[in-house]
Amino acid sequence: MQAFTSGGVALEGPFGRTKDRIAVGVAWSDPSPGAGERNETLIEAYYRFTLSSMLSLTWDVQIVLDPALNSAAQNTAVLGLRLHLKL
Repeated sequence: MQAFTSGGVALEGPFGRTKDRIAVGVAWSDPSPGAGERNETLIEAYYRFTLSSMLSLTWDVQIVLDPALNSAAQNTAVLGLRLHLKL
C-alpha cells in the first residue's frame, strides 16, 4: 500500500438495548504503483445483539467499491453472521 486511511464510529446501547452495539466504518487504500491496481474503498457496518451474558450474535455487511485486485469487478458485498459464546 502506498496510502491507507480508515475510521469509524460505534454506539453502545442503541434502541434501548444497553448491551448491544452498532457500528460503521470506512477505509480507503491507494496501492503501490506499478502493479496496475486501483484505489479501493471499503464500507463496513455491523450490529451485535447480546442474547445473554455469555452469548451474542453479530450480523455484518462489507461493501468493497472498486476492488483493488479485481479490475473486472465494480462493487462487491460480503455478508457475515457470527455467534460468540463466552466460556
